[in-house]
Amino acid sequence: MLVVVVSLSLTVSALRAQSPSVELVGELPQVLGESSGVAVSRQNDGVLWTHNDSDNDPFLYAVDITGRLLGTFALESATVTDWEDVSLGPCIEDSAVHCLYVADTGDNMMQRPSYTIYIVAEPIVSPGIGIDATTVGPVRRMEFRYPDTAHDAEGLAVAPDGDVYIVTKGWQGMAQLYVIIRDVIVQAVHNGDTITAAVVEDVVVETGGALPMLITGAAISPSGDTLVARSYVGLHFFHRNDVGLLWTRGLTCVFGYREPQGEAVDFLDESTLVLTSESLYGRPGTLHRVRCEM
Repeated sequence: MLVVVVSLSLTVSALRAQSPSVELVGELPQVLGESSGVAVSRQNDGVLWTHNDSDNDPFLYAVDITGRLLGTFALESATVTDWEDVSLGPCIEDSAVHCLYVADTGDNMMQRPSYTIYIVAEPIVSPGIGIDATTVGPVRRMEFRYPDTAHDAEGLAVAPDGDVYIVTKGWQGMAQLYVIIRDVIVQAVHNGDTITAAVVEDVVVETGGALPMLITGAAISPSGDTLVARSYVGLHFFHRNDVGLLWTRGLTCVFGYREPQGEAVDFLDESTLVLTSESLYGRPGTLHRVRCEM
C-alpha cells in the first residue's frame, strides 16, 4: 500500500478535462481496509468483487454497491505478494464460463523477475453464505514477464475475448500498456510456461511521475470496446478495435480528490463506472458511481 498525500496545487483546470457525475454510494467494511481492485459480476446480480493488497490473505470478497459484505472466498493454493487488481474474463478451459483474474503485479521496487495472474471460476454468491472464508478452486496460475524491464503495475483489464491488458503505474513519467492475447495464455497455462507480454506501441498515459496522476486501476467495458485506466484523480479512456487500442482524448474525466487513496475501477455498464478506494487516516474505503461523456 502506498499512502498518497495529494498536493492541492494540482487543479482540475490544469488537467484540461471534463467533470463527470460522481455519487458516493457506499463505504467498505473494516476487513477491506486495503481494497485494491474491483470487478463487477456478470452472473451474481448486484455483486462486486474486491480484495486487499500486500501482506494480506489470498481472499476475494463479494460486496454490494453500498459496500455490504456478502461473502469471503479463499483462493486455493494462491499466495499474496502484492495483489493490485481483479478483472472478469473467460475461463481458460471454457470461454463461456466467467473467471476472475487476480493480478499479483505490484512491484514498488521494480525488481521482480516475473509476475502472477491467478485465474479462478467466478463463485456463486448465495444468500446466507456468511462471511467465513469458503475455499474455491482449482486456481490456474498465469506467469508473465515484461519484454524490457520490471514494472510496478496496478491496472489489469481482461477483454470479453480473453486478451489481457496490464497498465503500469507510471513512476518514470509514462504509464505503458502491455497485452497478452488469449491463445498465448491458454497454451502457456497448460504448459506451465512464463509469457512475455507485448508492449502496445504509442499507447501511454503521461503521468510526469506525479502522485495524483499515477495509474492505480484499469477495466474494459462489457462490450470490449472501451478501456479505462484510472489515476488518483481521474480517468483515461481508449477505444479498442481490430488493430488494438487507439489513444483518444487523454485524461478526459476528472473526479478530483474524492478518493485520495483510490485504487480501482470497473464498468457497471457501458457508460457508468464504479470506483473504490483504500481506507486512509481512519476513514473507511469508499465506493463512488461515476458517469462520464465518452
